[in-house]
Amino acid sequence: MADPEPGLRLIETMIGDTRPVALDTATHLLRYAHGAAGTVGLLMARALGASAEAARYHAIDLGIGMQLTNIARDVLEDAGRGRRYIPAEWLAAPPEAIRRNPVMAFPAAQLVLRLAEAYYASGLAGLRYLPARSGRAIFVAASLYREIGYRIQRIGPGAMERRVYLSPGERMTRAILAWLQSFRPFSSADHPAHLHAPLQGLCGVAEVRA
Repeated sequence: MADPEPGLRLIETMIGDTRPVALDTATHLLRYAHGAAGTVGLLMARALGASAEAARYHAIDLGIGMQLTNIARDVLEDAGRGRRYIPAEWLAAPPEAIRRNPVMAFPAAQLVLRLAEAYYASGLAGLRYLPARSGRAIFVAASLYREIGYRIQRIGPGAMERRVYLSPGERMTRAILAWLQSFRPFSSADHPAHLHAPLQGLCGVAEVRA
């Protein structure tokens, strides 16, 4: 019987998102990202037949990387809903202050995107566990998400004042490039266990001994 815990944690996280949110630390941010998207990675890995234990670890990481991109992109939108996912240790301002002056969030958003890169690298390495066609499709989707983070960095503080996205033409161009890149062998690197140190006790994560 399939483990129901990833689905239950995803639902629990979504319910939490209906209330005001103000995270305190980077650990809280990563644990939230696990619930919002790492669980989706687990469910996808299962659906696509990736049975290796390490495949689940990498799948969690890819979900986390993509969720961190979402958080950096949606700072203003989230503030308007009374939510601040960027941790207070990086940005202590309440949501209403961010809503009035969103550019203040840019240095902290850069830290979120920098953190995302480590999880993207691990997540993409795990695509070797998937059937070739599935791995290529997920590589394309992840590349498009990652490009949004790169664009935020290029735009600078003004990116916090609007929702950054790729135009249909840009998405098509980027998708074609990513599809071609996906025919190269995926990384064979082992899963970097330290990425799961802040996630201990959550479903599917790698055990990290002190």
